[in-house]
Amino acid sequence: MPLSLDTEDFRHSCTTLNVSPRASLKEIKVAYRQMARLYHPDLNPQKQDAEEALKEINIAYEKACHYLSRSCQQHSVMAEKLPTGKQMAADRTTQKAVYSTFVDALFGNFR
Repeated sequence: MPLSLDTEDFRHSCTTLNVSPRASLKEIKVAYRQMARLYHPDLNPQKQDAEEALKEINIAYEKACHYLSRSCQQHSVMAEKLPTGKQMAADRTTQKAVYSTFVDALFGNFR
């Protein structure tokens, strides 16, 4: 089953797990374990809806973890695309050359 990466789904998952959307992966894991223990059918046979609640908690945990891992991957890909210091220096040199050529064309070469 493909998991969606929708922000609303992530927020719904956080609501299901009783954590803030700004929670870390560790906080989400702790909340999941607490909720799983609370609603596990073998540990709480008196709760009629325990099995269904546990399924919903499992899905919420999977979606939250998947969303956070995809988010981290996207941030690392974006960081790889940032220019390095050498690239930025080369760009500045190119920009200076273009500007110098433009000024020389407008006002002549006064050097």
